[in-house]
Amino acid sequence: MTAGYDGDAWYEIRGEVLLRIKEIVAASGTDFALPSRTLYFPKGGGSADGVTKMAAGAVMSPS
Repeated sequence: MTAGYDGDAWYEIRGEVLLRIKEIVAASGTDFALPSRTLYFPKGGGSADGVTKMAAGAVMSPS
């Protein structure tokens, strides 16, 4: 800890800045991207082995 450092003030200011950034982004009609993944399963059943292989392939080679 250094002299003159106020951790509480730092986190308060940081929070205010991040909240303001969020408000600016929302006001522009956009939003932040969140990580996601979509898995598609075949219709009509199919074997569990086929679904497992398809899911493993999606994990090994993401698009």
